[in-house]
Amino acid sequence: MLAKLFSLIVFVSVLTACGTGAAPQLPTVAPTVAQPTPVPATPVSDQPTMTTPPQLTIPAEYAPLPEDAQMIQGGINLESSQLLIRESYPAQVSLELTGSYPSPCHALRIKASPPDAQHQIQIEIYTVADPKRACADLEKPLKVVIPLGNFASGPYTVLVNGQTAGVVNP
Repeated sequence: MLAKLFSLIVFVSVLTACGTGAAPQLPTVAPTVAQPTPVPATPVSDQPTMTTPPQLTIPAEYAPLPEDAQMIQGGINLESSQLLIRESYPAQVSLELTGSYPSPCHALRIKASPPDAQHQIQIEIYTVADPKRACADLEKPLKVVIPLGNFASGPYTVLVNGQTAGVVNP
């Protein structure tokens, strides 16, 4: 009987040591609801915002050269000029020219000015030729596409020899 009592005490001790006591209480956290953060209204304007003016990039082959001072400057028979605008951001703009040179000896020159206060870009197209070089007096056809660069903001009106070639409004 003593053995049974001893076994019972050991059994109860083991159960008490392992215990099935209550689970530990976790701290309670009150639920929170996120409140919207007010965002100040941005005024809308009908006027375009001019952030970054385009950086015009005339190809080197058409840029005026120092030796042009010894050349004769001639006009160009410009039949059409139009802008080609790729749908990208920033907008990639090219100028397409068709017409004719005064002679096969004339070389094309292009000067472009940055946008003015009226958001106009002036592009001057002309030719140069060596006055000492003999050349046939017949026109040479002209059809060229000149990349002007990227236009991130706008609108800009592009004028070629004083005539509107188009408007860029990315």
